Amino acid sequence: TWAKPRLSSVAMCLLSTFRFKGWPLWNGNNWTPNLCHGGMYWVVSFWHEDGRAREVLDACMELLYLVRRMFTPDGVYVEGVAQYSFMSMDPSYEINKLLRSGFGDFLRGYDWDRIHRMGDWLLDSMMSDSYTSDFGDSHYVNGWGSFVPLLNNMAFDILGVTNNGPDPCFARDFWSFQYMWSGFSSAFVVDKTLARNWTAVFAQCQTVAPNGVKASIYPSGGLGIVTTRVSVPGWTPSAAPDVMNVMDQVKLAINAKDSNYPHTELDFGGFIWTAFGNRLIRDMGYGQISKPPRQKNLDSHPGGTATDVTEAALANAG
Repeated sequence: TWAKPRLSSVAMCLLSTFRFKGWPLWNGNNWTPNLCHGGMYWVVSFWHEDGRAREVLDACMELLYLVRRMFTPDGVYVEGVAQYSFMSMDPSYEINKLLRSGFGDFLRGYDWDRIHRMGDWLLDSMMSDSYTSDFGDSHYVNGWGSFVPLLNNMAFDILGVTNNGPDPCFARDFWSFQYMWSGFSSAFVVDKTLARNWTAVFAQCQTVAPNGVKASIYPSGGLGIVTTRVSVPGWTPSAAPDVMNVMDQVKLAINAKDSNYPHTELDFGGFIWTAFGNRLIRDMGYGQISKPPRQKNLDSHPGGTATDVTEAALANAG
């Protein structure tokens, strides 16, 4: 057919890159599952027609084992929230689905305990202005454009190990920031665990708005997020998903990630402060990092982060 030789040539390109240890595959970050998930579609499609399919499968399973180092024991994806945590996990869930449906197995290269904890880290990282925290190799993004946080909360259901369903309060808080069609652009990749009566799930959440101070500490991932609620006269949060439920939240996120982690963007010591739907202090993320000379762009250095900076050190940067 017209498609087969073209698809097979790309699969062999993947295999050649694997053999020669090319960077796009062997770096073990978000590139690896993105490229391997295309390879896995080819494997499943041509398993009975092309003897090289087993070699491509083995290569991808070996490569995907490298990705586990990107997840800390407490669930932080070290490159940052948006978009690389999703760029790693969205194709990983597709690969897992192909393994489950085609071979009756699951993606064994990952530490799924860490993936499960990653859901809590992602939800904590949605600030009270409805934008993600943008520490590291990450962007300032409005709402969720992926189901990854919710899927992580149900990770062991997806693997077929449990059948517990989502945590009701987690689900309500996730859907409060899931807008319009986000995540539904390709029906084939929407996981079947999402097909449920979500209104009934939300009704099981007994806590509309937790009182007091919540401190979420991620020592391995180098992050602390403190959330408190401030009384807003005449307003009561909804028991249903609603972005306005965070209107009374004040959140402070503090970054202490080890700069030896990849893609930290030198923002150790930075913090983000949001209150009443506004970002009062923000991390400038990438800034002008693509515009040389980088050493003269303050927002590409710790100078672009809300932290103490020694200007003389930046002046002498070379």
